[in-house]
Amino acid sequence: MKQRILFIVGFLVSCHVYSQVGINTQNPQGIFHVDAKKNNPITGLPTGSQLDDDVVISTDGQLGIGTNTPTTKLHVKAPSNPLRLEGLVNGQTTDSLLTVDTSTGIVRIRKLVQGGGG
Repeated sequence: MKQRILFIVGFLVSCHVYSQVGINTQNPQGIFHVDAKKNNPITGLPTGSQLDDDVVISTDGQLGIGTNTPTTKLHVKAPSNPLRLEGLVNGQTTDSLLTVDTSTGIVRIRKLVQGGGG
């Protein structure tokens, strides 16, 4: 009987425990955190250079590469050349343009307006 009570209490407690998974870090900054170079501090926040090699998934499912606070579904922060796309093929139509907002870094597709009169 005592074992059953302990099992039930243990099960109920485990259902309400908040956990994070850290690979190469004892101080995960999100639900899932990989520190590739094992250079993050044991406590406190990592510095910018320590985050350069990190990958973090936040509680709302956003993926950060080089940042522990992603603000979009995929947030890549790097000192230079943060993105490389290979194998892109020009489609049948060229009605859209890939643009980057220089203030936020958000990449979007903008529909081209045909014709000219204004």
